[in-house]
Order: sequence, then structure tokens, then C-alpha cells
Amino acid sequence: MYTPLVIISDIFPQEILDKIQQYIPIHHNVSNALKKYYDELYNKKIIDDEFAWGKYVYPNCICPNCPNNGKHKIYRRKDCDTCFRYEMNVFNDVYANDTYCLVIKNNPQYKKIAGEYDSDDSIDDMYWYDDRDIWLE
Repeated sequence: MYTPLVIISDIFPQEILDKIQQYIPIHHNVSNALKKYYDELYNKKIIDDEFAWGKYVYPNCICPNCPNNGKHKIYRRKDCDTCFRYEMNVFNDVYANDTYCLVIKNNPQYKKIAGEYDSDDSIDDMYWYDDRDIWLE
């Protein structure tokens, strides 16, 4: 164990040392290496998504998203079924490799290490709305 907890490792049991280790900040060099690895995995995910677009979506698309793919543009909808399925698969990380899903998507410590936090405490869009005078005529 390479941590400052080596000093007290003889005093406390391993379970307590593991709990204390959760609250010790990550070393700066380790954090930078993990961030670089996360960036490489994300770039690999983007390449996988682009490969799936070129192989599965672009030849079968019939909507205006791919105007030069050689298909007859009979349907002038915003999106075709192929593009919609592609967008859902990208959103659900279907085309991403297993390493990306394991290290980034399913890792509970990813946001802590990468420095990304959810904006759950953001201001509501309708914070200014007041419905006290809604029934006045």
C-alpha cells in the first residue's frame, strides 16, 4: 500500500483503512495520468461512432442528413429510422468498446477524478414565473 496510511496500518484493521483511503485526495501525477487515459478512451469512442456512421448509417440513410449518398430522397422527413437508431445507439454507447463502458460510463469515481460534476443545483428555467395572477381577468 503506497499511502500515508502505512503509518497507522498496524493500529487499525484493513476495513477501516479502506474507508479512510476513500477520503484521501488523489495524487496529482496519478490524476493527470488518469485524465489522459480518459481522453484517449473518449477519442477511441468517437472513432468507433464515426466508423459505425460510415459503415451502417450513411449507405442506408434516406433523409436530408446524407444528401450525397446516392439514395433517392423520397422521404423528406427530418430524420429517417436509420439516423434515429444511430443517435439512440450513440447516446446509449452501443458502439463504444467495453473498456470505455467499464472505465468511464460505469465507474462511480470517474466524475471525481475527471473533475466533471452534474449541474443538479442549476436554476430552474421557470424560476421567475409567478402564477398568483393567473386567474385575473
